[in-house]
Amino acid sequence: MTLFEDIYKLFFDKIVQDIDFFEYGTTEEEALDIAKKRSKAYLIKAIDKLVNQCNVDINFYDKDDTLEIFNPDLVPKEKTIFCDLMYEIYYEQDLIKLRLFENWFSEKDLKQFDPNKTKSIYLETLNIIKAENIKQIKNYESRDRITGQLKGLDYSGWDDTV
Repeated sequence: MTLFEDIYKLFFDKIVQDIDFFEYGTTEEEALDIAKKRSKAYLIKAIDKLVNQCNVDINFYDKDDTLEIFNPDLVPKEKTIFCDLMYEIYYEQDLIKLRLFENWFSEKDLKQFDPNKTKSIYLETLNIIKAENIKQIKNYESRDRITGQLKGLDYSGWDDTV
């Protein structure tokens, strides 16, 4: 069994500098509850993303969303992948803000601040995050999830006399 909380903690450590994610003008306990709810939504999307991008040797849908647990034990690599996919999903959401940002400012404001440059840097960073996640997923898929050893082909059933 693995707690969703284990993955939330990794994710929180990754985004600790983003004060907006943790500040809601509420008590610390309420803010943490909101952050966990947002993180749970990211985790659910990350599960779908991983399952859709590779063949997995485990059923990540074998979970209890109410108790917030995966029934099987996840290995550290799986927790890290989910954390990194959550970060990608989280990072993608700010792209919408950049598009809206362009509509909020006048021509004069835009001459002082180049939103296209900011958007370009943002997209470049997002593409790096996505590329790293794809590389990480391909590596995960090619290895035994428990031992980390590369998977090989089993030739024992092949008839080489044909």
